[in-house]
Amino acid sequence: VPLFFEQKNLPYILNEGYQFYIYDYGDLSFASDLSGIYEKDIVMLVGGIKANEIANTTKAIEEFQGQENVYYVMNFVPERSKDMVKEFMEDASEKTYFMEFTFDPFVLVPGNIKSFEDIIKNMKQPKKKLKKSKLRRIFK
Repeated sequence: VPLFFEQKNLPYILNEGYQFYIYDYGDLSFASDLSGIYEKDIVMLVGGIKANEIANTTKAIEEFQGQENVYYVMNFVPERSKDMVKEFMEDASEKTYFMEFTFDPFVLVPGNIKSFEDIIKNMKQPKKKLKKSKLRRIFK
């Protein structure tokens, strides 16, 4: 997976015609401008319920509450806590997914494929033919 760390490369990257572009905004508590996130076809908020994550996860959920294109991807949630998390998510519970554990964030875990397929099926269809099976990850 090619990674790009420079914002100045964005115009070049977007002209490559890949099927998906992934923008990683990092920790939203450090983001000064979230307006770019609202323009995306799909927003995946990745968070968790560990003690050092719960406050920022809750804040991000509140920030994007009610947005139609937002999906919630939860990492490191024990099986016994998943029902509690779904209850907390209320109306967004159908858009909440739990990921299986992996040591390597660049390895697709077979158990996570269905979750990503469910999220992507709601994406707007591209208007032109695009290159297949390439992901770009752009870091701000």
